[in-house]
Amino acid sequence: MKKVFAYAITGISLCLAATVTFAIVGMDRYENSYVLAKNIPTPQPVEIPFERGIRKLEDGDYKGAIDDLTEAIRLRPDALAYYARSTAKYKSNDYRGAIDDLTEAIRLSPDFYGAYNNRGWLKAMLGDYQGALEDCNQSLRINPNFAHAYDSRGVAKFGLGDKQGAIADYTESIRINPDYAEPYYNRGFAKADLGDKEGALVDLNQAAELFKQQGETEWFRKAANLIQQLEK
Repeated sequence: MKKVFAYAITGISLCLAATVTFAIVGMDRYENSYVLAKNIPTPQPVEIPFERGIRKLEDGDYKGAIDDLTEAIRLRPDALAYYARSTAKYKSNDYRGAIDDLTEAIRLSPDFYGAYNNRGWLKAMLGDYQGALEDCNQSLRINPNFAHAYDSRGVAKFGLGDKQGAIADYTESIRINPDYAEPYYNRGFAKADLGDKEGALVDLNQAAELFKQQGETEWFRKAANLIQQLEK
């Protein structure tokens, strides 16, 4: 599935704006949680419109995906269908609609930790850092080893002014998944904001290297530009 990156510049500060903008290189959270979600059985009556919607989602036809997934939901409300439709709505920049669908997915499947995580970072994108923190905490209560939720919670903590707490969460995310580029990027920004230029450069260089290895050309360039700015 292709990644789509959403900008949410807040202007609060360079670090916060970039961290929330990164919020979080957007689609990694959806993609990884989505893979986990595929383990939830899909009832036979909705199989055809659901699978058609998923194909359209993967092909970038978000409107078509929403239409088919809405039909699947009409036939039988299902946590995975709501979750998938939230992804299509997110990619269509309908963040509120995506949050609503994630809320339904959680109502239908209360242990759906990927849905809590996605809803949390969407709330962070919209400036609801306390709500984001609560959702990420719940995601981690269900799955304490979910690297994406630590990274999302780091964004929420940063937005609430707890920069050291944010760094601790980014560090835990990296411990769980050392190849996860996003928390290196976010931790680098947090360190820069706290005046740790050397530490920021180490993290941003690692993020840039991982983005390069993973084919994330746009974000490799962004990380490289930030490194250049810090080295001036």
